[in-house]
Amino acid sequence: MDKDDIEFEVPELAMPQPLGQGMPLLSPIEKRTFDVDAFLCSRTIGQDVHAIVKELRTYRQTLQENLVLIINEKYRDFVSLSTMLQRETDGIIELSNKDGLSEVQMALESMLATMRQTEIDIESLGHEEEANIHERRYLNMLLDIDRTVHDLGHLLGITTNEESDHMVPLGRMTLDELAGFDVDEQDDFEQTFEAGIKTHPLTLFQSMTYAYQRYTWLQHLLGTVDREKACGNLLRLEPFLKKIYSRLFDHTRLLHEQSFEQPKEQACESLILALRLSCELGESAVEAMLRRISAHDIEPKIEGCFAPPEHTHSKLYFPFDANEPVQLETLTHLSWDKPIISKSTSELIRTYNALLDATKETTDIFDATERVGGSMMDAFNHLWWEKVSTAIEQSRGSQLFFIGNADEFYLNYTITQAFLDELESLAPSPRAAKAFRAHPKTVALQRRWAFSAFFQLRARELVTSLEQDLQFTSTRDVPSCETEPQKISTEFSHPGFRSLLRTFAAPWYMTRHFPTLSAREWRLSLHVLCRYRSWLKGQITSLSVSELDIEIPSHTAASTAPNNNGLSNDEVNALRNAVGFLADIRLFEERVRAVFDAYISPKLVRDAKGLKEDADDMLKVIREAMEESLGAYNYTLPGVSAFMLQILRKRCTEPLRHVRAANSQYRAFSRGALETQASTEPSIFIPMIVLPLRQVFVGDSQSPIRRLPMEQTVAWIDDVLDHVFSRYTTAIDTITRNLESLRRLKRGTPGLASDEAASDKRVYAQLSADIRSLAAHVEEFARDAELPLRLESPAWQALRDSTHRT
Repeated sequence: MDKDDIEFEVPELAMPQPLGQGMPLLSPIEKRTFDVDAFLCSRTIGQDVHAIVKELRTYRQTLQENLVLIINEKYRDFVSLSTMLQRETDGIIELSNKDGLSEVQMALESMLATMRQTEIDIESLGHEEEANIHERRYLNMLLDIDRTVHDLGHLLGITTNEESDHMVPLGRMTLDELAGFDVDEQDDFEQTFEAGIKTHPLTLFQSMTYAYQRYTWLQHLLGTVDREKACGNLLRLEPFLKKIYSRLFDHTRLLHEQSFEQPKEQACESLILALRLSCELGESAVEAMLRRISAHDIEPKIEGCFAPPEHTHSKLYFPFDANEPVQLETLTHLSWDKPIISKSTSELIRTYNALLDATKETTDIFDATERVGGSMMDAFNHLWWEKVSTAIEQSRGSQLFFIGNADEFYLNYTITQAFLDELESLAPSPRAAKAFRAHPKTVALQRRWAFSAFFQLRARELVTSLEQDLQFTSTRDVPSCETEPQKISTEFSHPGFRSLLRTFAAPWYMTRHFPTLSAREWRLSLHVLCRYRSWLKGQITSLSVSELDIEIPSHTAASTAPNNNGLSNDEVNALRNAVGFLADIRLFEERVRAVFDAYISPKLVRDAKGLKEDADDMLKVIREAMEESLGAYNYTLPGVSAFMLQILRKRCTEPLRHVRAANSQYRAFSRGALETQASTEPSIFIPMIVLPLRQVFVGDSQSPIRRLPMEQTVAWIDDVLDHVFSRYTTAIDTITRNLESLRRLKRGTPGLASDEAASDKRVYAQLSADIRSLAAHVEEFARDAELPLRLESPAWQALRDSTHRT
């Protein structure tokens, strides 16, 4: 590629137009005020600010130079003119002194007066011409009125005495006569009408179409003409106008009746034409037309809908969510019954479906009245909906608003709302839909639902049932839970918790919950939580009075049989009830929070219909109010722990009374017997130490202890075992001190001292065997209870060290 070609392809930088007088932004004619911003924006392409300022300064210098040139040139002209006037001063003064100048002045004044009079005459002629134009227009309008009345008379078959021989009966005009008809071409229309060939008679629809056009034009002319001036003509035409009105009024009825037998499209056109004619004829004609529509097209259909067939095209389904009971059962582990659909509700939904079908069949009428008359002919609201709502209240009102049955009330309300929504979607226009929601019948129907009475009735039932259920203190099922599966009813040890949880969630169940009652329903749920706290305090007080004061029977030192040790049945039941009560509190509060998070809070947010930030703030406040009634597990745990440890410590340490008898027991054996005995067996009281723990903590998977945190269970067992180990160590220390005292007393007798040493050896061997057996039983208990117990505490180490003699 050549260098020249390369240079040819590089575009040159476009520079702004040089400053000059022809620029729009600098021209005072086109731009009276200099716009700095617009000027700078126009010059910034290809120039910087410094270049623009430099160019402006140059342009200003040029303007100044041009101004100086103009001033100099004008000054020379002014001086030249002044010099010329000075030279001619004498001649001008001489001419002014001559007599002819005054005559010229008089002649000019006369001409001026003549011109002024001419101007006045021209204005007067203009006013006269304008008056003549108005008069011609008035006369033409009267002529148009006469011709229009004449044409309407021919179209409608109306004759007067003067024109009886010239009028044509209705229906005898032809399509050929009116093929080129135009409302603005009156003479052509009359000539065509008079000269037409009557070969194709007009139908009623065609005749009324032309009559509607002529009558509309006539109404326009009558509204425009000066009635005071045309009073005589109008009085002359008044009888004929009344006949025209009466004939058109009758023909609106004929058009409507004719539409009954026509196909759908033609019937709609006939109805629209009849409606338009009625609007032109006035309010009375419109009311008569609407009455005919109501009598023929609306009332019979509505009556037929209240004896509906079994099958309808519209399908309003029963408005309950099948997933909601499943979700609530998963959250609460309680059974929730699905709504029971009554016979009356089924009949109601069939009626609604039939009404929707009838509404869809009548859509053409609603569209026609909406298109022609708008709010003045709102057949959808003023005819259809008024009669439908009245019929619903009269025939279904007794069972529609009945609050005795919650399921029926909920289904009736929800189905009715779905029916109203579906009916609103069938409105012929957005205006009609908005008017439907604001209609007095719609508002009255919405207000008929006695939500306050329904809520009070259901709240009283729930609270009464809850108080009855809380009277049961055993673990048997309460009456309200008899329908629950066994695996669900046994999860709470105390039936009161099931009733509390059910009552907490019941106001929000789909057959009880209404968006307008959200605030009241939440107050009822909070009332249940407050009742939970007061009931819980009573149960804890009862626990401390009755179960903590259980008389623990003492065992004699001689009783060593296993069936005389361990916990009694009353003690086992008391401990399990206490543990089950504590586990129920924990489980209840977990499920209350789960129900609130997954079930209640979404409904609160949906009912609030606010912004996300507002919804979050609302939920935060509501959660804080809920948490004030929860948290009972933490303050109930110390009391239950004290009760459990009191009984277990005493029962697990009771077998340790046999430890102190080991010295006297084994000293009774003879030396031969001691030497011949090859091994030492554990004492029979050792299993009795761990037996109370087994009775409480070893059981099936449904045991209440299994529902508590494992850390809490291990802490209780460690506490009991450490207490047992400490008491065991104390007993061994007592035996050691006693043996040391006996050795010091018998140290002077050699034979006795030797026998005493052998006996002491036997005692410590037995104690070691017992401790080893105790460790084995504890480990076996840990395996059976599936608990991570470790014999590593200081109390255990002290017990093991206590058998090693120094």
